[in-house]
Amino acid sequence: MPTATLLPFNVSRGHMEKRFVFRGNAVGAAGHIHKPEDLIIWVQGSSTLPVIGGYSRDIAERVKFSDVLSVEHVRTQATGDFNQKEKAYTTLTNSVVKGLNVNSRLTADSLEATLTSSHPEGGGEPSIVPTGTEIINLRLDGYPVNVTLDTDLFTKYATRESLSRAFSSDAAFHKRYGHRFQTSEQDKKGKLAKREIPEAGGYIVTSLVADIQTKHPKAVVSGNVITLNGFGRIFLGELLIASESRRLTLVRLKLGSPIEGEIACAEVESNGVIIL
Repeated sequence: MPTATLLPFNVSRGHMEKRFVFRGNAVGAAGHIHKPEDLIIWVQGSSTLPVIGGYSRDIAERVKFSDVLSVEHVRTQATGDFNQKEKAYTTLTNSVVKGLNVNSRLTADSLEATLTSSHPEGGGEPSIVPTGTEIINLRLDGYPVNVTLDTDLFTKYATRESLSRAFSSDAAFHKRYGHRFQTSEQDKKGKLAKREIPEAGGYIVTSLVADIQTKHPKAVVSGNVITLNGFGRIFLGELLIASESRRLTLVRLKLGSPIEGEIACAEVESNGVIIL
């Protein structure tokens, strides 16, 4: 005899109860190094929300993993609650990393990533904005790396639908911002009859970075990525956009030689979904 599936049920009302499932995560720093030794960099500063929302925070001080990574201070928080005034479910995730040092080559005084979302009680897409995000005094081999973050773009187009519509229908928008979105091979070859915002694995892949300037003699800048032979690749301000959520990674490293592995710093994810 088949086993019955139990569903959430409100006995007094006689129907399934509407609920909001919160999602909010914040990470300070984490990674995994494979060479010259296997080194697990445990997540430093981890805040996460249960399905009911709530309040989570974490702090880590003076953390060091071999000569690969050290940070002076990490602070994260994730909050989720219903805002009676706005009639919306609101989620905030924040990650602050101070005194970052990667192999004494990549340093930063401060990294701060923030996502704030508002999901209407009546449904529809949430507005999710990255205000309160910054990179302070990033340096590579002592050379300043000046990163210009454009949070205004994703504040003006705070929903996935509005961003997608602007990309497909606004020629001026596409000319100015089109290069900031990861483009599929199909788009590059011009096989799409209609211009649509590209997706990868259900995400719009883009970046908060508007510009990067550095006088490092060997660093190569392309969009939001810095490549340096003998160090690796530095990905800045990566933003993954889905209909119901955003995921922002302020610094992601894919280290090459002599150290091989990956590190992520100042990462946040925000929002949730209404289910019946």
